This record gives sequence, C-alpha cells and structure tokens, in this order.
Amino acid sequence: MKRALAMSRKRLLVIGAAVAVLGLVAFWLLPQPLEVDASEVAAGRMQVTVDDQGETRSHDRFLLTAPVAGRLMRIELHDGDEVVENQLLAQIAPLPLSAREHDEISARVASAEALQREAEQRVRHADEDLGQARRELDRQQKLVKDGFIAPQAAEQANNMVITALIEADAARSRARAAAADVTEARHGCQLRAKQGFTRRRCD
Repeated sequence: MKRALAMSRKRLLVIGAAVAVLGLVAFWLLPQPLEVDASEVAAGRMQVTVDDQGETRSHDRFLLTAPVAGRLMRIELHDGDEVVENQLLAQIAPLPLSAREHDEISARVASAEALQREAEQRVRHADEDLGQARRELDRQQKLVKDGFIAPQAAEQANNMVITALIEADAARSRARAAAADVTEARHGCQLRAKQGFTRRRCD
C-alpha cells in the first residue's frame, strides 16, 4: 500500500512538472504585445509634409570671361544671395609677368613709338609737297595771267594742290592713329607697373 502511494506521488510530480514545462513553452510561444503611442483624441488641423530632393534649372545662362589670366580671389557670395546691377562679383589677381611678357610689353611700346615717328615724318613730307604744289600753282597762275601759258597748265597745278591736300590730311590721320596706339601701349605698361608686375619705364 505504501509503495503504491509513493508511486502515485511520483507520477503526480512528473505530471505536474510536465504541465509546468508545457505552460512555460506555451507562454514563451505567445506573441509579444506591440508598443504603441497613445494620446488623447482631440479635434485639430492635419498637417502633412513631404521631403524630397529637387533640381533647380536656371532660365538664363551667362558666360563670364576674364580679360587677363590670374588667380580668382575668394568669392564672398553664397547660393541664393541677391545681386544688383554693376555689383562686383569676383576679383582676379593677374599673374606676374614672365621675362618674355616683359619683352613683349617693351617691344609693343617701342613699335608704337616708331610708327608714330614715321607717321610724323610723313606729315612733314606731305606738308612740304603741299607747299611746293601751292607755290607751283601761284607760278602757273601768274604765267597764265601774263599770257605766257595756256589756262590748262594752271588747272593741272590746281589739281596737284588738291591731291597734296588729300595726302596731307591722310598723313595727319595716320599720325593721330599712331599717337593713340602709343598712348594705349603706354597706358597698358603703366597699369602693369602700378600693379608691380613690370619695372619698365613707360614714358
């Protein structure tokens, strides 16, 4: 009898242990509850935002070119800054001149000065030709008046005066152009000297 009771208790313990293990396994297999944000329901306006990447295209494109080679200084403007007409956008520091560029500037000034001297000499020569033509015209007119030659000779001398006047005016125009070229060449040289890029004397 005692032995039967002991076996019944042992069987009950085994069954209880099995039930406990099955309960733990069932509890472990149950889905976990989801965490949610909860708040009180209230009436209000719904606001929705959309975040996305976009591309901006400029309507008008402008190409900027620099008259000299150099180093672009730091630009102080930023994307979206407003600019106005004639506003300074960038500054370029010209590169120092090489020895060849120094020689080119010197040669440009010397060439312009030589052409100016040549043009001035042509002006003097044209003025001398004009004076000679006028003297010849006076002499021919006097001979025509005295009846020694026909009037056609005086007309030919008058045409020579007109031609000499045209040549003298053209020579003066060339001289003015040569003088302007000298001024431009000297101005460029002086500008470079002011910037410290050349030590050549420009005048």
